Amino acid sequence: MKDTQFGLNRQSLIDMFEKHELNSGGLVEKSGGSPLVKTVNTVYYFIDEKLYSLPPGDMAALSTTITTLYYNVFVFSVDSAGTVTTSAGTQAAALEDVVFPAVPANNSVLGFLILYNGSGSDFVGGTTALNTGSVTDTYIEALFPMRFA
Repeated sequence: MKDTQFGLNRQSLIDMFEKHELNSGGLVEKSGGSPLVKTVNTVYYFIDEKLYSLPPGDMAALSTTITTLYYNVFVFSVDSAGTVTTSAGTQAAALEDVVFPAVPANNSVLGFLILYNGSGSDFVGGTTALNTGSVTDTYIEALFPMRFA
């Protein structure tokens, strides 16, 4: 089969698979009332035409505060050395108004977390437990190309 069959050449395929995970890392809250997110599966990803893997483990801590009755997103990414980065978006009162963060150059997006703080106090990243009753957390895997800012 020619690499241009179906209108895709080698570079188009590389661009499609570049900088996102190829399988689900299984993003979940770390157990025990933790403020951390973790992956439960080994993740495979491409960067600069090379295949890498990231073993299950903790994501970098959430790093920003979410005001009561506001939404925000946290994007998890990894570089070729296996260093995980968590990038915070810009919070908003409506989900559609949340601004996604720029992902560091040469990082592969693993997925993101949408948080809604419905409590009477601020959600403090890295401190407030994700299983707090008034916090709604939704995990999205990056099983397709995602480009932010």
